[in-house]
Amino acid sequence: LAAIGRVYGGVHFPIDVWVGLWIGVATMLVCWRVSASWPCEQWQASAWLPRILGSIVLIEAAVLGLGYHIQPATARPLLLVLPLTALMILWHYWKQHIAVVPRGDE
Repeated sequence: LAAIGRVYGGVHFPIDVWVGLWIGVATMLVCWRVSASWPCEQWQASAWLPRILGSIVLIEAAVLGLGYHIQPATARPLLLVLPLTALMILWHYWKQHIAVVPRGDE
């Protein structure tokens, strides 16, 4: 949707979007091949997984919300969705991983 919005807003040509798409697909395939031998179960059980995912979403939200003021109206829903998603990820992490401190003799 953001790519369509960039073409619609006149910021990029359609060929820019297609080249970016194929660079992204090629990068994904290379990363997929490289990571095929990694111990996924160990990584998924790690405490770092929600932190890294939350950080990625926060960085994307910051880029879109703070330094990306020329986006067309079609990309504006991302300005709401990404920060809310980041907050939901952080809330989920906090709810599951932050120890509840007991109050006295309860």
